[in-house]
Amino acid sequence: MLRAPDWTLLLGLLEGTPVGFLVWRDESMLPQAGGERIAAVRYLFTEPEARRVGVGEAMISHCLEEAMARGFRRFAAPVSPGHREAQNFFEANGFTAR
Repeated sequence: MLRAPDWTLLLGLLEGTPVGFLVWRDESMLPQAGGERIAAVRYLFTEPEARRVGVGEAMISHCLEEAMARGFRRFAAPVSPGHREAQNFFEANGFTAR
């Protein structure tokens, strides 16, 4: 997956130590994209003891900046129903629930 050109991995560091990761994908080629350029966050994880210190926010911010620099203007972050903490995180970082 990580060798494929449509997947990107970001590593979250805290004082030089890896404490999280974010994987996003260019989903523009999928039929449901309807020809739009869509960058979708597929995996996001931060070690529990490293949460609430800005690592996740830094990763999502970098992801959006990188995707915009590549020409993406539409973003998605599918969250499982009932995962309120993840929903709150994405909404606090500019995403809206649909």
